[in-house]
Amino acid sequence: IKQRFDPQVYDDFVVRGNTAVLRCHLPTFVKEYVTVDSWIRDDKQVLKRNDMKGNMIL
Repeated sequence: IKQRFDPQVYDDFVVRGNTAVLRCHLPTFVKEYVTVDSWIRDDKQVLKRNDMKGNMIL
């Protein structure tokens, strides 16, 4: 794909100890071609996918 796109993750609120679900929102024109395999936090820590379902535990 020769078009720039930016994935988006929207802020959400969760109470400590509960589960938070963060979704990576992609433009529809790239959705079928892109797989998210890691997340990079603001502190530069890389969180990699830990199973084939795409679930990640932080």
